[in-house]
Amino acid sequence: MKAAIADLLALSPLEIPTFTQLTALAACCRGAVRALPLDRVAAAADLLARHPALLAGRSLSAQRLAELTDLVARVTGRRTRCLVRSLLLFALLRARGEEIALVVGVARRGDGLEGHAWIERGSEVVGEALPEGRFTPMLRLAGEAGTSRR
Repeated sequence: MKAAIADLLALSPLEIPTFTQLTALAACCRGAVRALPLDRVAAAADLLARHPALLAGRSLSAQRLAELTDLVARVTGRRTRCLVRSLLLFALLRARGEEIALVVGVARRGDGLEGHAWIERGSEVVGEALPEGRFTPMLRLAGEAGTSRR
């Protein structure tokens, strides 16, 4: 938590409104993830990307947006952290017209499965270093609202 506080204190004046807007959106994402199927949540994030009120981070780099969405996910709760971060980043990058995909994958962990969500631009993972071959993509959502590939 100390690292998150240090990161909050290091936000620039340009990043504070972005962080504030993303924090509110994170609360909405967490509620939607609990109540709706994932493809509907991603479709809502795609619709949000086209809403004029989504001003968050228009002038920030994709890498900085990834860092801010991760900070928001860390501050707002541990559960579903990667999914919330990925949904926020999906909406932000789609708002800028970037062709990206939200990917959800799984990996074996002991006798169970571990899930993870991330953003891809083409074959590039955006905003994080995904361990090579660790997660098998199970769901990829991209394009217009309601469009999905499995």
